[in-house]
Amino acid sequence: INTPFKNVFELIYLQRRVLKSTIIVEEFDTQWGIDSSASDTNDDQVQFQPKVQTKLLATIDTVTSIAKSKIEMLKFVSDKLAGIEVIHLFVVDLLGRTTAAAKIFERVIMEDFKRTKVVTMFAKFIAGAILIL
Repeated sequence: INTPFKNVFELIYLQRRVLKSTIIVEEFDTQWGIDSSASDTNDDQVQFQPKVQTKLLATIDTVTSIAKSKIEMLKFVSDKLAGIEVIHLFVVDLLGRTTAAAKIFERVIMEDFKRTKVVTMFAKFIAGAILIL
């Protein structure tokens, strides 16, 4: 595996090795889509079931791009609004970003908390200067 996410696969491999009970390892493998029989014979990496690794990489890529855009947006808001947005994103992640429950939650939030346009301090100073002149 030669990807920017190689560390994720190494961490999954290390976590699997730390697990003590065979039952816990089997549950871990099921949850992560790991092919237990192939991973048990291969000492230096985990083997995923077909298409799981691709889906995992796509999900990581999607989350990374969402995180980058949210971080850019949060740079320009107050701490209070940033906290509210972080809690909002956390709840959406808990519900499962693409589930019906998450979509309903998003709709309710959009209705209850109308999004406002963020105006930077520089723009406020310019507008104030224009009003004074």
